[in-house]
Amino acid sequence: MQPSSSAQSATQVQRDNLTQPILVDEDRPLNQANYLLHRFEPATALFTYIKTSQPKLNAASFIDGREDFSVDKTCYQVPAAQIVSSFTANETPFARFIFHIGFCGSTLMAKTLAYHQAKVLCYKEPQVLIDLAELKATNHLLYRQTASWQRYITFTLQQLAKRFTAEQQVVIKPSNWANSLLPDLAALIPGSRAVFMSMPKQAYLVAIFRGGKERIAFIYRLRAHLLRVLPEYQSLAVKIDNSGQDILWQVAKSCLLVYRLQHLLFSRAQQLLPSKQWQTLDYQEFVNTPHETLLQVNNTLQLGLTSNELELAQAASFQRHAKAPSESYQSSEKTTIDEQVYAYYQDAIEVSLTWDANLNHELTDARQQIA
Repeated sequence: MQPSSSAQSATQVQRDNLTQPILVDEDRPLNQANYLLHRFEPATALFTYIKTSQPKLNAASFIDGREDFSVDKTCYQVPAAQIVSSFTANETPFARFIFHIGFCGSTLMAKTLAYHQAKVLCYKEPQVLIDLAELKATNHLLYRQTASWQRYITFTLQQLAKRFTAEQQVVIKPSNWANSLLPDLAALIPGSRAVFMSMPKQAYLVAIFRGGKERIAFIYRLRAHLLRVLPEYQSLAVKIDNSGQDILWQVAKSCLLVYRLQHLLFSRAQQLLPSKQWQTLDYQEFVNTPHETLLQVNNTLQLGLTSNELELAQAASFQRHAKAPSESYQSSEKTTIDEQVYAYYQDAIEVSLTWDANLNHELTDARQQIA
């Protein structure tokens, strides 16, 4: 299995922090919120749970394994097929999602909404959704068995709906690696509410170049993953790679292809949900008018937070770096860095934006060739 670049390194970190897994045959992991469904590994047909706590889940920026959120350094495994076959949902799971294209403020959004722990619990980038996304991308046997696939997704979402108190509302922020699952999630859970977070294309390119080689490598792995579920765009990727152009031009064009593929998956999911149940959100809108934006998201996701609670959450969350809470954050400093990044990569950014603006007819041709 090839998870996302972050999850790929993170999963090893998590395993290094854990002892030998324990196989259990009881219902405790399934029914208690302090047992997080962490992984599904088809090779062993086992679900892996990690015993955690609400403070640890809330403090973690990501729960895909990059951070240690175990309370006992142990993982608990249960037979997946047996559990899913005997699982019966009392009702269709109700899910609230924050979907995103990456690098667009989704972690800050999730942490701000979950600041009041008694009212909101947010699962930030659970690894198990990455695992399921990979099964779809590889056309795994489980994915081809439609009824079983639907049961596995429904069971997973039910597990990610567990909460520590009856008053809590639960939000799931999947990794953007799991964007390949969006149409499946929307089709199976039509009552879902969702926020789709994005940013302008130029800002997206600047964010990727700002992250350097690691972020660029992630984009190329994500491109390969998404192309397996959207193979009609493979020829466009090949054309970019074989263009013989400056390597930075190729990188920038590949980034914009990934941007387009994610927005296409956004669109497919949006078409399956009633319009009143979702909204789009631009990163710059969130930064420029945070309180108004939080009020809108609170309403879309039906979280029940008050205006005062959102003000307190904003004041606390916006002072820290969302992905490194120990570090302070100054938006003016980020703006300066972004301007420097743009100036350095301006040629590649502008060339790729022009290419992207003229791309629609090429994508139309690609779809016609597949048809």
